[in-house]
Amino acid sequence: MRSENKESTNPSTPEESHAAFTASATHIEEVRTIHAKVMRNTGLVAETHLSQIAPSRIIEWLATELNGVADANGIRLPLMGLGPDDVDVSVSTDNGISSLKLSLGDHIERVVPLPVGVGNVSTEWNHGNLEIKYLSDSA
Repeated sequence: MRSENKESTNPSTPEESHAAFTASATHIEEVRTIHAKVMRNTGLVAETHLSQIAPSRIIEWLATELNGVADANGIRLPLMGLGPDDVDVSVSTDNGISSLKLSLGDHIERVVPLPVGVGNVSTEWNHGNLEIKYLSDSA
């Protein structure tokens, strides 16, 4: 026999059902955290391997990360909002490998190997774009 005075303990809408499930399923956040860690580490393994076998790709990744363009002559980075005083570009050489150090403001710093045969760079600002041009070892 059915009782008509009983209050329903089941949520009445899909949103309420979802909220009730989320509140009772404490493992969901742990699963999300572990999934993100695995995805990040998986990407790092592939990225590290590629950087070892094709170091020139690191410059392409830098340009892509900063919405810029890399080609055989250098890199062009759109840095609207930053000026020459906010940017530091330097080149260092260690064991015959030249590296570009790019510091943007107070928070972004990247060091990437330069292509083989490039020993230095020149920089120029052009309508809010930083143009980094490669100079050969003999220049």
